[in-house]
Amino acid sequence: MVKTLPRYEIYVWEMCVKALEQLGGRERHVPLKDVVSKVRELWPRENVNEGTIRDQVFRHCINCHPTHDDFPDRGKMWKRRKLFITDRKGNYRFYNEKKDRDIYMLAIKEDEEETASESPKPHMKEEDEPKRATSLADIYNEVIEKLQRIGTKLGFKAENGVRIEGGEIDHVWFIGFSRTLPYFGSKIPIIGFEIETSWRTRKHIKGDIFNLITLNSAFGVVLFLKAGFRSESQFKGNMDATRRYVESFESRKKIFVWSEEDVNHLLTQS
Repeated sequence: MVKTLPRYEIYVWEMCVKALEQLGGRERHVPLKDVVSKVRELWPRENVNEGTIRDQVFRHCINCHPTHDDFPDRGKMWKRRKLFITDRKGNYRFYNEKKDRDIYMLAIKEDEEETASESPKPHMKEEDEPKRATSLADIYNEVIEKLQRIGTKLGFKAENGVRIEGGEIDHVWFIGFSRTLPYFGSKIPIIGFEIETSWRTRKHIKGDIFNLITLNSAFGVVLFLKAGFRSESQFKGNMDATRRYVESFESRKKIFVWSEEDVNHLLTQS
């Protein structure tokens, strides 16, 4: 017997359209949380999952479209149905062909650049690969050294390559104790850092976020280093996609997305 999908999963994007319509989304940006609440208010018996609603809004949003491996549709829905646009602050309105055409064309360009970046570069010489690997290693080591300096100045115990169940965290700031405490041990993780030196797939980012959650620190940071990316749009696109993915976790309030600029700013302040 063929298993059919629950009815709401088939037309949940239409629910989002009707909810945003009632919230005045033709004239103004509306917080996504309000769209979620309105869908549940209009269809109380459907018990639509919040993640499903958010997923459909993201899929159909012009300027927060997912990276290609984010969803089974490979990021096609926002091209097929140009429904929503975001102010990148968690608020959405309907796409307007006259006003937003330039934003759509920019999204298409970014999408093409991202696709190209995933493909192997036939013109790249084999001897160039070791140079690129060395460069990325230098970039990584430099930011690690900065994090160590900042953490030490702030009074933390800074450690690299911290082992956790099933993985390893790039860098962690701990509160250390002079002796071992019952149940807590000799240190407690406060902030964990997972560092991205180049473009990453959703699967890789998902692994980093799970690592930070497993560390069970007070906060976690996914840190992107711009110098390792092939273009500005690829860098911003990967960071934006990570922020959207973090929002789907219950622990989203404790996971943050940083760039190296944030580290440099903190270095000058510490």
